[in-house]
Formats: sequence, structure tokens, C-alpha cells
Amino acid sequence: MNNFYLILACTLPAIIVATAVVFVINVFFKEARLRRTEELKADSRKITLNLQLQAYERITLFIERIAIQQLVMRLSLPGMAGLQLQWEILKTINEEFEHNFSQQIYLSPELWDLVRIAKESVIRQVNMSASALNELSTGEELARLLLEAKMNQETDYLRDALIFLKKEVRLLF
Repeated sequence: MNNFYLILACTLPAIIVATAVVFVINVFFKEARLRRTEELKADSRKITLNLQLQAYERITLFIERIAIQQLVMRLSLPGMAGLQLQWEILKTINEEFEHNFSQQIYLSPELWDLVRIAKESVIRQVNMSASALNELSTGEELARLLLEAKMNQETDYLRDALIFLKKEVRLLF
């Protein structure tokens, strides 16, 4: 029996120390894993934030580029037919939209809806102004009609989309 107590007296402290060491090591590794996970999340947030900001910049540029004044200045050429200018404007709007279509994954659904509504309002405005023309009308006539319609417009969907976009960006900071 004395041998049993002697063996127990020698091994019990070793077992207690080994158990404590295993517990401390487990706690240490668990904390290290949590720190690493938090670091990875922080890095991921930085990358995502940069991508979001780039998306907001691209959508801002898209909105500015499809403004009637910008389209007329960029696409209207001397001697251009009205229907040809209409076609060029519509083609440009759709190409710009398709080029930025993937940005919607970084925007809120509400903002993306406003961007789509703004695009559709510009297309509607172009088509309505062009419907007042005849086949022989010039691009200058369409440009004049578009700018007049823009000035008489009650709701500026492009401006509304930009305002909402700016509010959304401010929420990121």
C-alpha cells in the first residue's frame, strides 16, 4: 500500500500540472485563433469597403454620364439626323449601364432601383422628345427638345439617385 501512495504522490502532481498545461495551451490557441479570425475579418472589411467605394464612384460616374446635357454634348455632331442622335444616345446609355451592371452587388437594393429608374427616365425622356420629330429633323432639333424637356422636368431622378448614393456612402463611415 505504501508503494501505491508513493506512486500516487509522485504522479498526482504531474497529472495536475499536465492538465493545467493542456488547459493553458488550449486557451492560448483558442485566443490566437480568435485573433487571427478577427484580423482576417478586418482585412476582408477593408477590401470590401474599397470595392464598395469603387462601385459608388462608378455609379456616380454612370449617373453623370447619362445626364441629358452630357449626352447631348458628347454625342451630338453637326449635320447629324435626329433619329441617329436618338439611337446614339440610347446605345450609349445601355452600354454604360451594362458596363456598370455588376456594381449592384455592392449597392443597396434601394439605390440600385433608383439608378435603374433614373436610367429609364432618361431613356423615356429621349424617346418622348424624339417622338415629336419627323424623319428629316436634325440632331440639333432633338438636342433642343431634350434640353427643354430637362428644364421643364418636375422630378430629376438622376439627382435623386445621386443624393441617395451620397447618403449611403456617408453611412459607411
